[in-house]
Amino acid sequence: DAVASIRSGFPVGTDDPIVQRETIRGDAIRTYAVTQEHTNGIDTSWLLDNEVIGVLQGLPGVGRVQRVGGFTREMRVDLDPDRLMALGITASQVNTQLKAVNGDFAGGTMHLQNQQQSIRFLASSKSVADLAGLRLSIPGNRSVQLSELGTVRDTWEDPTTFARFDGRPTVALAVYPTIGANDVAISAELSKALSRVEADHPGLSFAAADDTVAYTQGNYQDAMNTLYEGAALAVVVVFLFLRNLRATIIACVALPLSAIPTFWALSLMGYSLNLVTLLALTLSTGMLVDDSIVEIENIFRHIRMGKAPFAAAADAANEIGLTVVAISFAVIAIFAPVSFMPGVAGQYFREFGVTVSVAVFFSLAVARLITPMLSAYLMRQGGHDPVDGAGEDLEAESKGIIGRSFAALLTLTFKPGVRWLVLLAAIGSLGLALFAATGLPTDFIPLADESRIMVSVQLPPGSTLNDTSATARRIETALHTVPEVAKVLVKGGTSLEGIDEPRRAILVLTLLPKDQRHVSQIDTQAKVGAALSLVPDIRYSFDGQATIAIGGRDEASVTKGADQLVSEMQHDPMFADAIAVATFAEPEVHIVPKLDEASSFGVSPAQIADTSRVAEGGESPANLASFDAGDRHVPIRVELQPAARGDLKLLGSLQIPTANGGAVPLSQVADITRGQGVSAIQRYDRERLATIAFDPAPGIAVSDATDHIAKMKAVVGFSAGVDLQNTGNTELQGEMFSGFGTAMGFGILGVYILLIVLFRSAFQPLTILAALPLSLGGVVLALVITGYAFSLPVIIGLLMLMGLVTKNSIMLVEFAIHLIRSGIPRRVAVAQAAQMRARPIMMTTIAMVAGMTPALLGVGAGGEFRAPMAAAVVGGLVASTLLSLLVVPSLFTIVDDLAELSAKLFLWVLRPNATEPSATLEEVV
Repeated sequence: DAVASIRSGFPVGTDDPIVQRETIRGDAIRTYAVTQEHTNGIDTSWLLDNEVIGVLQGLPGVGRVQRVGGFTREMRVDLDPDRLMALGITASQVNTQLKAVNGDFAGGTMHLQNQQQSIRFLASSKSVADLAGLRLSIPGNRSVQLSELGTVRDTWEDPTTFARFDGRPTVALAVYPTIGANDVAISAELSKALSRVEADHPGLSFAAADDTVAYTQGNYQDAMNTLYEGAALAVVVVFLFLRNLRATIIACVALPLSAIPTFWALSLMGYSLNLVTLLALTLSTGMLVDDSIVEIENIFRHIRMGKAPFAAAADAANEIGLTVVAISFAVIAIFAPVSFMPGVAGQYFREFGVTVSVAVFFSLAVARLITPMLSAYLMRQGGHDPVDGAGEDLEAESKGIIGRSFAALLTLTFKPGVRWLVLLAAIGSLGLALFAATGLPTDFIPLADESRIMVSVQLPPGSTLNDTSATARRIETALHTVPEVAKVLVKGGTSLEGIDEPRRAILVLTLLPKDQRHVSQIDTQAKVGAALSLVPDIRYSFDGQATIAIGGRDEASVTKGADQLVSEMQHDPMFADAIAVATFAEPEVHIVPKLDEASSFGVSPAQIADTSRVAEGGESPANLASFDAGDRHVPIRVELQPAARGDLKLLGSLQIPTANGGAVPLSQVADITRGQGVSAIQRYDRERLATIAFDPAPGIAVSDATDHIAKMKAVVGFSAGVDLQNTGNTELQGEMFSGFGTAMGFGILGVYILLIVLFRSAFQPLTILAALPLSLGGVVLALVITGYAFSLPVIIGLLMLMGLVTKNSIMLVEFAIHLIRSGIPRRVAVAQAAQMRARPIMMTTIAMVAGMTPALLGVGAGGEFRAPMAAAVVGGLVASTLLSLLVVPSLFTIVDDLAELSAKLFLWVLRPNATEPSATLEEVV
């Protein structure tokens, strides 16, 4: 509607705008290089357009199939300018008459023999000879055959794109999926469909020139392997802690019973197995067994107290029930708000949050319903089953050197002065972590090693498609020096930025598989850049490079600012390379009407434009006549013969009809000059935009490089109205941090409200939430050690970490409250809770760390995304666990004292009615 409202203001001759909903997702999942023996390129291209593309687009999940390169059949009328001037007719008039006399038209309807029948006017030429013999009217009431004006040929239109694969010209077919489609299923269907096409057309072959499905399949397989390995390690941790085979078997059962229903739920919600959902399942491996570990450990403790397994399962399940429910719903409360984050980053968090929440819910159901039942019937009384090997009691274990040391530390932290020092030390560690975090590099998404590199190449303005093809051959020769490059696909006439120009091209480089080369993709990209720098007169940029944009109202100021900034960046050691990817001014021919002379001859500017347009390049496709070739309609392009095109002097001598029936040379009613102008315009927020792509020097973070750009002389000296714009990953990065902060605020608030309801206290939930900041020091330290940037996967890891840290604190605080309510003195209750919950806390922590160890190693496809996340979780979890076992007990007593003081102040100031004179604030609430 918005476009239609301004349609009337478009320049005369502008094609109708195309407005449609975009249903295509990302890049082509597969691109095929097509060859056919014993045929020319026209027939192969027609076969692809008329049959193959239709077959492929009919497959489920295929959104669009695009042909790159090849030829499109066209009838060409090459006019002789001398004959045109001699006979007094223009190229535009020839095209108009040809469209009027050659074609099939509707003739209405008539009643014939009591039947209504349609009338069809059949005037299409049936052969090239018929077309050449058509008679056209010329001034003086004369007529002439079309063949007398020039040559009529059955040929192909001037190509606007080309494709080369491994050094050979080819026709490429790019297959794009629809949103939400299954890439692996599409790939399988494509292979079947193309096999049938090859069988039906001997000599026709399709070679996979570019394939992103292989990375998808590898990512899936590696993620599943990580899931299996993490699950196995988590189960091993359970066995090492409990040293009980039956308890370990119960933990083994809990994992698939939690994971398999999660897949079912994801299928019901329409989610796919992708990088995000598989990542959520991978990182949830340890979490899925956490609830069952807590249940099993408590049941195991009760059995070692001398109870029968059935009674131990019942008592332990009742004792730990509130804790298990609290920790599970606390995790769901953390993830639920984050699932509704807006923007591009929200697309990652949405599926991640929902997947984890569903998995935790099923884990809770298994822990509360199945684990106690299995324990009641499978467990044996401690010390009597030689297979189980359970032996010592809890007291004996607590007398070990670790138990005694931990008890001594707890006793020390409970002293009146020391507990405040512990709190101050915790606050100091938080401040130190926040200070160190300011020095961490930031990024949006780490560059993945997909064994695939895409490069956008530009030639100087004015270069033709033939120039681009010749340069592509030189580039292919230069890339032979990079042994890691296995295949090279060139798509000429287009760019990664979506700008279609003859001087642009896309290189798709398929590398050797990750496990078959000793050089990473980043280092290989550097080698490719070095090879491309040897090719003269080109500019290149890599897909995924960091970008900075310059915006402003004035085009000249924006262009000048971009040129100055690129020049300064190219001489700055902080940048490996920099290139402006904006559209530069192209050479043009300007025809400016002489309005007075034109008016005196009765010639309008539109007539001048029609004459030059048709003579030099032909009319737009919508205004061309068509030739009926039987199985297709072929456009008929009318233009000057090739030898006459591109001659400005000849262009100026072309005749233009006047109002009195005569003709006047174009040069008499218009000036013809050379000039410059852009062929495409990029705008952002209504401002002209120039984009600069760059790579920071080795060891320099993108965030540091971006901050450095803002301080450079070229930026400081920008003209008024010109400034840097946050676009691309820079904009998404800011959107991510902002949205995550808001969502996490709501998540923590939800956890706090949940804990108030569960614990019937407004103060002790603060003790649990206070453990969250203790994890930040471990996160920062892990990122510093590993060298990872603070990016989207780290944010997801922090999200996971908030849930895990909350679970550990809930286990400790809930049990302390339970002991206090049973009549045990506060200090003794807190000490006992810390010692008795230390083992399940350590078990769940180590199980989670073990479950994420495969992800931390970062091997396989997608490892670059999983590793930073795992590093953040492992570092934060280890730090928070060690600190919370000492800080949370001390903080518990401090908060409890504050609660009592608040109750006394509340009772003294307001004096509310109470059921007992000694009622505390918590009891009143």
